[in-house]
Amino acid sequence: MRRSFLGCAAVIAIIALFSVISFAQQQGGQPSPEDMQKMMQEYMKMGAPGAEHQKIATLAGEWTNVSKMWMDPKAEPMTTPPGTHSGQMILGGRFLQFTEKGDMMGMQMDGWGLMGYNKLRKYYEMIWIDNTATPMYYAKGTADSTGNVITLMGKVDDPMTGQKDKDVKYIYRFMDDKTVIFEMWDSTGPDQFYKSMETTYTKK
Repeated sequence: MRRSFLGCAAVIAIIALFSVISFAQQQGGQPSPEDMQKMMQEYMKMGAPGAEHQKIATLAGEWTNVSKMWMDPKAEPMTTPPGTHSGQMILGGRFLQFTEKGDMMGMQMDGWGLMGYNKLRKYYEMIWIDNTATPMYYAKGTADSTGNVITLMGKVDDPMTGQKDKDVKYIYRFMDDKTVIFEMWDSTGPDQFYKSMETTYTKK
């Protein structure tokens, strides 16, 4: 495994080097050794995990979760039986890979997700799939000034109404190292949302 990782790292470095040379040639010249070193250093810097990755690493480990769901914003929420969340940081601490099991309106729910932080574009990204639907859900967003509230925006298709590309908002609230609250906000119109689900994660 170690040898395989080093091989992949070498391939990535070679690709990056050729990209640098190609860019320089397009600009009408060959990069100097000093310029190449600076560009490679910047490439490695942007590829290294940072504080944002440490934040999402909070969700690594084993957790229990309990969800409340609102079918109507004016109605009382339904509470689901406790479920589980299992997360681990992969690829050198760059991404959080997680699985979840629970009850979704009486059905067994098995889900898989991936979350990371794009240092070049400066936003968080998340992918989610589960056994209750066929789409792959994608969202991206940023944190507030404290770094403890991450808001991601995405698009979903509603199979019940046939509406496509409906806006949805996901919010992670990192309360402390053992408590995280996740909210899903459904849209009723342009820039109009109501909280349709709230999940409280408690670390075991």
